[in-house]
Amino acid sequence: MKVLVPLLLSLAVLAEAHAGDVTLFDADPAHPWNRLYAALYGETSASQPREPRTAAKWDEPDERLAGKEYTDLLAELDAFLGKHAERLSTSPPRRALLQSALWATFDQVSDPRGVERAPRIAIARRCAEIIRRLALSDAEIDSLPDNYASTVKSGVFPADYDTAQRERVFLPPGMLDSKGPWVMLLSDFDSSPAAIQHVQAAQGRSAFYVLIKLPAGRDATLRYLRTLAAYPQPYVWNEYYAPYPYARSPMQPNPDLPQFPQGTQVALMRRMLLVNSRDELVVTHVTQSLQMRVYAKDPKQATAGELENQDFFEFKLSTGGFFANQGGLLAHDRQQAEAPMKFEEQSMFLRGACNDCHGKIGIHSVNTYTHSFGPPRSTPWFEPATQEYQDRYTLEWKKRDYSWGLLQGFFAAMPASANRH
Repeated sequence: MKVLVPLLLSLAVLAEAHAGDVTLFDADPAHPWNRLYAALYGETSASQPREPRTAAKWDEPDERLAGKEYTDLLAELDAFLGKHAERLSTSPPRRALLQSALWATFDQVSDPRGVERAPRIAIARRCAEIIRRLALSDAEIDSLPDNYASTVKSGVFPADYDTAQRERVFLPPGMLDSKGPWVMLLSDFDSSPAAIQHVQAAQGRSAFYVLIKLPAGRDATLRYLRTLAAYPQPYVWNEYYAPYPYARSPMQPNPDLPQFPQGTQVALMRRMLLVNSRDELVVTHVTQSLQMRVYAKDPKQATAGELENQDFFEFKLSTGGFFANQGGLLAHDRQQAEAPMKFEEQSMFLRGACNDCHGKIGIHSVNTYTHSFGPPRSTPWFEPATQEYQDRYTLEWKKRDYSWGLLQGFFAAMPASANRH
């Protein structure tokens, strides 16, 4: 079901996403921070989305690394560095947002499969130096607004789902409360982050929390998870394995698994990672997005793929509210076009709808449990997780990533003066 968003909120999201006349960091579009941000992002275009870069295309020249997009970005990066433009703002939220954008570009151009190595390294080296100059201390990171909590406190959105108005956007409080009604799910017992496909798509620059809540509350949710874990035959033979052994697992979750009840809610919260002033990875309490699914139809009576089975809701970071510490999350309609990063490759998460990956029935649509995009779980046991463990698993995943090693190498080669502190 399409989420209906008030017109003013829709316009605000589009205005923030548009990169042609950026006034994100300052009222003057010519401000160095605005100019650099505009150079990092492309124009909003719903009609011509960037195509995924297939394995075969990695051997082809990247036109963006030889044309105006490349030269414009390089010029803005050099101008920023030459003017020490990082000194123009000491605002932790602004510095965090710009560092996050530069880090995303760094990771994208650092892909070791890419051709045009010299232009990629030229961008990456400059991004790395600005990332370090913008780095916040741990105290400054702790001071960043908790935009989820402040949006809940603002009361702009009702706290509960309304069965009589299924399209009405709502924002539950206390989703990360370890004693509250929401239960955080553990991916498996292999120390991998939950929602691993999302972690990989974000290249480890965000922590993701998968949460579930049954209508009767936390105790009912925990009882259901124990029932699921104790089911005597959690897996059955996958009939698609024989014809597609290269693409299918031999086992799949049993279609007869115990189902949760109508009204169950599942959520995916994404929080920002930053590089601090000691060149370390830190998970912040800045919520970049929040996706929620409500099982409006009883899974026992549902048919796979029907949109009416679930209601989908999504929130995105609102820079204006985040900078002012007044709210900071906006309800988001997935039909709205967003400005892509100029060197970002398209992915299933940027173009697809939630139902594309989560359209199965009930518990089978919770991919953290079913591992639909990977090998089956090592055990059907499904115990609650903690935020601390999920953060640690995400940091460990990112530290094993090639791009993090490259960034550390650039940092090691820089003079101490490259660091703001």
